[in-house]
This record gives sequence, C-alpha cells and structure tokens, in this order.
Amino acid sequence: MIGTTDSLAATYDIYATVLALTGVSPPTDRVLDGKDLTPLLQSESAPAAHRCLIHYWSPQIANSDTYGNTSGVAAVRCGSYKAHYYVRNTGAGGNHEKTKVSQGPHSPPVLFNLDTDISESNPIAVSSSNPAAAAAMREIDAALAAHLETVDMVPNQMIAANNPCKHSGTAATTCVGGNDLNQAVCKDPNSKAKYPTFANCTSNPENFGTADCRAANPKCIAKCLSTEV
Repeated sequence: MIGTTDSLAATYDIYATVLALTGVSPPTDRVLDGKDLTPLLQSESAPAAHRCLIHYWSPQIANSDTYGNTSGVAAVRCGSYKAHYYVRNTGAGGNHEKTKVSQGPHSPPVLFNLDTDISESNPIAVSSSNPAAAAAMREIDAALAAHLETVDMVPNQMIAANNPCKHSGTAATTCVGGNDLNQAVCKDPNSKAKYPTFANCTSNPENFGTADCRAANPKCIAKCLSTEV
C-alpha cells in the first residue's frame, strides 16, 4: 500500500473500486465514469486510472449556440491542464477570488496549467504561439465530447416542479436547480415499475418532456420544460 499518489481520482471511483475488491462484475448496461483504483492502492508504479476528470457544478444554459456546453459540466482536467467552462463566484464583485475571471459560462473556456499554477490564479491564453496549451485544449474538448456522448440529460429530480427558476440562464419555466431538501434523497426507489422508460428514482416524469423534445435537445433537456410542464 502507498501513502500518497499524484494520480487523478474522484469520489465516483469508490463504486468501481469496491466492486473490484469484492469480486463483483460491474454492470454492462451503462457507462461507469468511475475507475477501479485497486492497482493504485497496491503499487505506486501502477498507471493512473484517469487521464481526464469531468467536474460538474454549473446550471444548464439555455443558449447553446453561444455556450456549446449546456450539460452542467463546469470544468474538465486532462493531465496537468484544467479548463473551466463555467466559473463560480467565490469572491467579491461577481468574480473568482484569485483570477478575477467573471462568474458564469465561458466560451472559450478558461485554461490553467496546474503543474505551474496549482491555485488556478493565472489563466493561459490558448493560441498558435502556445502549442502546448492549444494541444491541451484539444484533448480536453475531445474528452468532454466523448463524455457527453455517454450521458442522458434529464431534469434535476431534487426540486419541486412548481418552484420558480433561480437560474436566469435556463430556458425552463420551473426550476431545475436542486434546492428542495424534501426531495434530496430518492423518493421512490421502485419507480422503474411505474416508469420503466425513465431513470430509477424518477418522481416527476412529466418534467422530462416528450420523446421528440428530448431528441431535439439532447444537450439541454431543460428546453423541454418551458412548454411541456
């Protein structure tokens, strides 16, 4: 067993790791974002489980023509580089406290080199004069696109359907933010029996819109809510 490692890992790796340690085969009907960390726990020379990590936080954004990423992904890290597609306000004046980058979605995203700037204080310009940054951004964009291909966008199940929207950037007439503590856990663990076409724990299938709407808006299911809730 090793004490520390610089390899990328996330809390969602716990599931895959526990499955491996207990000898249980992972499900084959879905894509697991988590990776088995057992090799890293056993040897410091083991290869990293992840090349890239996807970080979620941001709200779904209505104008996908301006902000191509409408998935809720806030940042993507690949190796030493991390790109922020959405910057959260952590300081005064509506800006990130270290970088002074404005809060909200960014297109192009804000890029940092964590090897030289672990505090993410100095954004890097992505241009032909900085080929390393340009290559990193291409890898990050490709990793995000590949990830989103595996994701089925659905409305947040943790919010009451009649709550007013708190995110001005979403097209939904009702909030998809997720601040209703009464729905913060799975309210119906047997929902598959009632709604077999939807994800488990579905308690408000009416918020998913019609199949035609979902097909037309694969990256921003909130668009379906404005006319169909």
